[in-house]
Amino acid sequence: MNAMQRTSLFIILLALLPSHLAAQEGQEALGDTITLDEVVVQGSRVVSRVDGKTIYPSAEAIASSVSGYSLLAKLPLPGIRVDEVGESITAPSVLGSVEIRINDVPATSADLRSLEPQMVENVQFIDRPGVRYGDDVACVINIIVRQPSSGYALGLDGMGAVGPQIYWWNGYCKANFGNNEFAISYSGDYSDTDGSRTDESAHYLMSDGSYTDVERKRTSGRTIDKGHDLQLRYSLSVPEKHVLIATIGGNFNRVPTRSKASEVTENGLAQGREESASTSKSLSPVADVYYMLKLNDRQTLSANATFTTIYTDYDSRLSGSGGGSVDDSNAYAFAYHADGRSYSINGELLYENRLKPFTLSAGVRYTQKYVANDYSGDVASANRIRTSDQRVFAQLKGTLWRFSYMAGVGLVRQYNSQGGYVYNELTFQPRAAVSLPLGHGMKLSYDFSINPRRSVIQNVSDVMLKTNSMEYSCGNPNLEPARRTEHTLTLSLESSWLYTHLSGFARFNSNPALAYYYRDGDRFVSTWANHKSCNMYILQSFSSIEIIPKKLTAMVSGSFCRFENNMNNASYQYNCFNGQVAANAYLGRFTISASADNGWNFQEGEGRNHGGKSTLLAVSYRHANLTVMAYWQQCFEKRYKSNEADVMSPYVTKHIVGWSDDYANLVGIKLTWRLSRGRAYSSPERRIEQVSDTDSGIAK
Repeated sequence: MNAMQRTSLFIILLALLPSHLAAQEGQEALGDTITLDEVVVQGSRVVSRVDGKTIYPSAEAIASSVSGYSLLAKLPLPGIRVDEVGESITAPSVLGSVEIRINDVPATSADLRSLEPQMVENVQFIDRPGVRYGDDVACVINIIVRQPSSGYALGLDGMGAVGPQIYWWNGYCKANFGNNEFAISYSGDYSDTDGSRTDESAHYLMSDGSYTDVERKRTSGRTIDKGHDLQLRYSLSVPEKHVLIATIGGNFNRVPTRSKASEVTENGLAQGREESASTSKSLSPVADVYYMLKLNDRQTLSANATFTTIYTDYDSRLSGSGGGSVDDSNAYAFAYHADGRSYSINGELLYENRLKPFTLSAGVRYTQKYVANDYSGDVASANRIRTSDQRVFAQLKGTLWRFSYMAGVGLVRQYNSQGGYVYNELTFQPRAAVSLPLGHGMKLSYDFSINPRRSVIQNVSDVMLKTNSMEYSCGNPNLEPARRTEHTLTLSLESSWLYTHLSGFARFNSNPALAYYYRDGDRFVSTWANHKSCNMYILQSFSSIEIIPKKLTAMVSGSFCRFENNMNNASYQYNCFNGQVAANAYLGRFTISASADNGWNFQEGEGRNHGGKSTLLAVSYRHANLTVMAYWQQCFEKRYKSNEADVMSPYVTKHIVGWSDDYANLVGIKLTWRLSRGRAYSSPERRIEQVSDTDSGIAK
């Protein structure tokens, strides 16, 4: 059965799923947003749209939240994991990234910390992004915030763990004068942890046909991480005319210590210790300018440019000593220094026309990046990489009869050069989505897309590094983008107390870049190459339930996944289950939140990963401008299994288990203080996202 036949069978089976649930049905059109129906879920009003849904948070959710993270954690976002304490918002990594925006401007962690929940009008959850978005975007969460027109706001946040040294802090000040806003924010973090351990069992097939078994047991390790982020922003918003937003900022991160030591045995004989250590510093200034001109009531023209520079200083040292039953002739050392610089510009021009019965969007996007990384020591290389991405796109979104639809097409040119390696190709990028109300609160949606999938710069770097006594790692400049085809079929039910959906997802990667091992003599090299296919099938159920109106809500989700990896020299299949539950109780000034999941399990290429399970219990108390939250993570865990992985290569098989004492039974306190005066609100629009660059390209 070929890929197209499997896709057709997959869709037909889901379409035939029976359902006997019933609920109320409604319809609403919100501005230019094409909607199908509206329902109140957990007190929050949810309006369906062809590319996702718009969520109007309940008064209870807003009143009990102190930041963007805490608000999003209380909303029905299928398939999204919001960690309020760890301050992360993720989808399963194999599905792609999550873009978080505030008024269509990509938000930093500092932005979400300083977000005032009472200013939020709605949250647009776009789980079927159109052609104007990136190739690896699973969904977009756009928080629409009312723009202050007068007054000021101040805020301070701080969090610290009891036991391990894990802290972060944040402060901001915003002032508005008529149509002008000035804002400054600063955030920092510090951690000093030494409780991480790794047990590794490796099995190597040598060139003479014999096998070598190596055990690596980490006995010590310490990481110190310090980060600072400063941002200045000016915005001018003249209603019905134009919007100007100018932002400058910078991020400085320093890791003065990252070290580990392991005891090594080979075929049951002690080989002494293997030690590694690294230090790094990075500085990344960013400047962004956005302008939107309102041509008339229906038409807008927007332009955006983002400039990013990344300076990186990285040192790495690896050594192994002979010991036990072997002499010191087995000792080795490998050290190198990397001095990195990268420069990038991202620009976009977007035209929108809100016609009836559809909205037309068209534009161009341009990305240019230059990487200059110089390696010295045991690695001597001058790595020069140039990449560019240009695309033109057009999209229609509207209604036809009872159908709501989105149809778009893009043409993408991708260029990559490194030394004598050059890649230059045009790719056709179609995307379409359609939704149909079935009555009684039920809806059927289908989404289809084809995208190119480019590898990150580190994977195309030709620098070879020694990673332990037996292994090396190296990128591959010859990597080509994969062709990714995706199909999603969703059957949903919405009522006043229940929101639930069942979705089927199929992804077909043609010519994917996957990691694999090859043997060079008795050296084992981990690298990347384009392989035959890497396919994924997911059947997911998500439900959000209001158990006690305005008092107790719960969410539960589960997914059955199948992964099929057809490598150039082998094939691998894997079936697994991933699940998550969460609940929120609103008790006056107190809010109690609890969540648990079994991690994310998947297989890609020769590697299989089992993410660590997670549990969280948090209690917060609000008094005037101060909110105090106590949290407990990885409850009742004496030793937290953070990750488990397997490698299944013809040449190397491994089983790796990571443990953390720092994050087991972790208890912490978070304090939030907010003050605002004279704040009046309006709602500016921003149509284009800021795209800052974070990839330094340094091989590690």
